[in-house]
Amino acid sequence: GGARGQRRGAGPVRRAATGSGPSVTWLVPRAAARWPREDVLAQGGNRVVGEVRLQADWPCRGEPATGGAPQVPAVVGLEYMAQCVAVFAGLSARREDRPPALGFLVGCRELRLATDGFAVGDRLVVEARWIWGESVLGSFACTVRREAEPVAQGTLTVSRGNLPEEDGAP
Repeated sequence: GGARGQRRGAGPVRRAATGSGPSVTWLVPRAAARWPREDVLAQGGNRVVGEVRLQADWPCRGEPATGGAPQVPAVVGLEYMAQCVAVFAGLSARREDRPPALGFLVGCRELRLATDGFAVGDRLVVEARWIWGESVLGSFACTVRREAEPVAQGTLTVSRGNLPEEDGAP
């Protein structure tokens, strides 16, 4: 643990060269199927910044845009934000020498979308900044940027825990 009164994860933001940060699948083992390609760009203090590069074979592609290129609907930016929060939680867990826990998106307040979608090949920078929370429930201010312009923003409430044991209950 840290010093009494110190915010969780407090410390300087450490910048990582693209591709040199920790693997997202190491931090968030279930992310591989949902996260197109991501690098941790900066971490520390109360935030994490990641990069998403949309690949042509990613399953969330929607209908082609006017120019004919397939697009990912803008609302999928909410998933990118949630995965960035999961990376933050994974980094925190690794610092505390414990495995990453399962996380749940409880809700999103004030989701703002400034685009209809994202194009294959887009480079998106996703930031999650811890606002409040303890070990089980927390809130994060999140932003997705394309070419430095915010294209999706929201405040996510998340919960950490384990799935219930399968005991025949519905």
